[in-house]
Amino acid sequence: MIYVLIEKSKESDNLLFACTLDELSDSVGVSSRLIRRKLTELNKMNLVKYKNGKVEILDFKGLEIYGSSPKSGT
Repeated sequence: MIYVLIEKSKESDNLLFACTLDELSDSVGVSSRLIRRKLTELNKMNLVKYKNGKVEILDFKGLEIYGSSPKSGT
């Protein structure tokens, strides 16, 4: 899921972009419930903020590093 967020950010050329849980779920192939849990986890780590169908990447580099770690589960 991390790489989907990064790619969507690059596509929109912005750190704030619209993206529903269902869109993320379909892109990654996991349930929207799991997507919500992961977004909550990333929010607690101050990497992203998800509110009202919009994702804001707060720490782009940190998100890339987290996504490349084996602990990320992505």
